[in-house]
Amino acid sequence: MFGHQDDISMQPQAVADLTTGPVDEEPAINLPTANPAPADDQAVANNQNWQHPGAPIDPAQPVAPTAPTTLADADLPAVTPKNDNQPNAANDLIDIKQRALSELSPLVNHLDQSPEDKFRTMLMMIQASDDQSLIKSAYETAQSISNEKARAKALLDIINEINYFTQNSTDKK
Repeated sequence: MFGHQDDISMQPQAVADLTTGPVDEEPAINLPTANPAPADDQAVANNQNWQHPGAPIDPAQPVAPTAPTTLADADLPAVTPKNDNQPNAANDLIDIKQRALSELSPLVNHLDQSPEDKFRTMLMMIQASDDQSLIKSAYETAQSISNEKARAKALLDIINEINYFTQNSTDKK
């Protein structure tokens, strides 16, 4: 089975070669019974066939742990302090974004884009700046999209943006 020859189980001599004795003999393995009798601690301690999985094999030579037992024992990388300039860097990026959006707004009509691409640009600008004044231009651009499926999607996007703005204004009240 699974790419191996299965005929070994049919040959008694091959099985005998794999075991410690002839085929008729019981193997010298003590297997637990289905319903073992309850044993007291002394009986378990005297049973040499059973080994607790967490106890060392030879009590005179304890087994060394293979992994750190506590977090303090582990070799952890040194923690680098946070860069105090990160909030300033984030603020700088937000400032650049706001300036780029304000510079792009009057230039959008000069871009050589299809009505669909122009609408996507305007929608991105609305979402990035939360500028409600761009919705009217985006709506007019959506109406000029010739593909009906794309126009329907654009009109849904306009409705979603209007819902966003009107929901935010009612939440603030």
